Amino acid sequence: MTIDAKRIKTYKIVYPATKFVGKRYSETDSKNGTYGHLWDEWFSGNKFEPLEKLVPDPSFIEAGDAYSGMYRVLSDGTNEYWIGMIVPVESETPNGYDSFMIPACEATVNWIYGKEPDVYFCDCRAEMTEMGYEWKAFSSGELLMAERYVCPRFTDPDENGKLILDQVFFTTP
Repeated sequence: MTIDAKRIKTYKIVYPATKFVGKRYSETDSKNGTYGHLWDEWFSGNKFEPLEKLVPDPSFIEAGDAYSGMYRVLSDGTNEYWIGMIVPVESETPNGYDSFMIPACEATVNWIYGKEPDVYFCDCRAEMTEMGYEWKAFSSGELLMAERYVCPRFTDPDENGKLILDQVFFTTP
């Protein structure tokens, strides 16, 4: 399979302690290895609305109003996929949602440019490592990687039908 997507920008940011609020899914919830059908449920069911209210000032972090798909690998090797938002640490988790804490950390952000669904399958970890960026586990042993859907670079494709997906690899400082 040929992937028509590539990394066009890589940079490092610093996150304060935050919280991820959303819903947790397992690999058995995926269809053909993707979670697109769950995103459809989120949009049709207005499931982001209660989460948006938890972010009164999106400037608390870079792209603070972005929806995210979070890949979480626990220390025992369990893979989780979360849909939701990164919110201020003091936010209360609404009824019907789950959450986990993200400690203060550094993150490497990669902008992936291409068409859907190719942007989801562009793996730039080797390039990232060659550039001196690392994806390291937290002291708890878990790994976190988010797909961040930032408006308008993700929602409004360019004249070639391409868009930009953010891949965010969280690391300990």
